[in-house]
Amino acid sequence: ELNVSPNTVSWYAAKLGIKSPHRFTSQLERNLVQDIQNMYRGTVLTSARDVIPPKELDIYLPDASIAIEINGTFWHGEMHGKSQSYHLDKTIACADKAIELYHFSDNDITFNYDIVTNIIRSALGLNQCIDAKTLNLVCLSDQQQSAFFDKHHLEGSAPASVAYGLTTADGEVVIATAFAETGHGMQYQIIRIASAFNVTVVGGTSRLFNYFCCNNTPASMIAYSDNQFESGDAYRDLGFTFTRLTPPEYRYFKRNNSSTTHSRHDFQLSLLKDKVDTFDPELSEWENMQANGYDRIWDCGYSEWVWTAQ
Repeated sequence: ELNVSPNTVSWYAAKLGIKSPHRFTSQLERNLVQDIQNMYRGTVLTSARDVIPPKELDIYLPDASIAIEINGTFWHGEMHGKSQSYHLDKTIACADKAIELYHFSDNDITFNYDIVTNIIRSALGLNQCIDAKTLNLVCLSDQQQSAFFDKHHLEGSAPASVAYGLTTADGEVVIATAFAETGHGMQYQIIRIASAFNVTVVGGTSRLFNYFCCNNTPASMIAYSDNQFESGDAYRDLGFTFTRLTPPEYRYFKRNNSSTTHSRHDFQLSLLKDKVDTFDPELSEWENMQANGYDRIWDCGYSEWVWTAQ
């Protein structure tokens, strides 16, 4: 009746120190739960508070040891009490109980729903399996690899030195891997691995990696798995060694429009004067951003993997 959203009411309640006895469940979360129940026959629990108490898990699949968090960007900002380690702490707490936790933002679900559900389907082992040996190996053009990763990878495409894919007889790419020269200590970096929707290519990543090594003879390689939604098992299976966990990083968003986030690199203190409406050289980057109506949300960091030729 008042034309005020639940988010607005909850924000002012939190600001005034008023705690709601009810947990607001978004339509995004309800839709995702329904789709998981449609594809998966195991138990699906929501708002699970007894798995890693006192923390809550939005969705928990105990039979598969998988949990899913839907992180509303607005509500998971630092100004709502979500510190640098908040999301990573949940991931570690789950890992301590042999539970794999996947973090997706509301923007991931809104704008990349097919990718999100494909990640979940793959984790649950529900995909159609195809033997890599039955597929054709091709070098992908910049346009081909960009289109494939934009469609199938949650982080989209990235500039690559070379990308290879496996295709069906009719030319459809079902898995691809992209490599880039690093220009520093490690000679190459694997920057993207992705499969087509509803498909698991058995031995696919290994075949593409081995082909790259045979044709480029790298001395060393590095790769990073996003701890929000990647286990890093693909790199371990290729013979990479885990070397370190990088600290969580943040992205900025306008408090009145959390549907778009911005890299922290775009708002470094040295650049802020020309980026924001009001700039105070006596304030830090974070203080200036808050003064201009921004909040920030932290990720879970990355796992770093290193490979060296034998």
